[in-house]
Amino acid sequence: ADITNPQISFIDLSTGHVDGLWNFGDGGTASTNFDRLLHTFSDTGTFQVSLNIVSDSGCTDIAYQTIYISPVFTIYVPSAFTPNNDLYNDYFLPIVDGVSEYEFNVYTRSGQKVFTTNDFSNDYLGCINNTCKAAWDGKINNGTEFAIAEVYIYAINLTDFNGKLRTFEGTVTLIR
Repeated sequence: ADITNPQISFIDLSTGHVDGLWNFGDGGTASTNFDRLLHTFSDTGTFQVSLNIVSDSGCTDIAYQTIYISPVFTIYVPSAFTPNNDLYNDYFLPIVDGVSEYEFNVYTRSGQKVFTTNDFSNDYLGCINNTCKAAWDGKINNGTEFAIAEVYIYAINLTDFNGKLRTFEGTVTLIR
């Protein structure tokens, strides 16, 4: 399962028992209802789920199952930004999640690279304090000059958590 739908259905198929306890490996537990039980995982990771049952004669048995809740790759790339320090759309920041490797470049239409980074983020608000290395602030020449208002080209090369290589290219309009 993945984090976008982390609800798993567990079924107690054991017979001849009078009590049982599910342990979901994430700190959650539940008494068995001797049938189907739903549990929602709140984070990604690997979880060792167990069902410990007790028979009417006092004997115990445990069944285990490993559950993996995977992260999901997502990307959103805005089409324009306005780096005028009004705290609205001041940065060009592709929002990505589920990424293990990342390269983001911005070029002029003539092919001159004006921004590059290997940092990524899924939090635009974290970039408004002017310390975010994942976002282009609309400046060129090592941040000494304001880029002119025009269309720029971006290229994103990344590897998602599942090891898939992905490439995204497009344009962004810098508005002054």
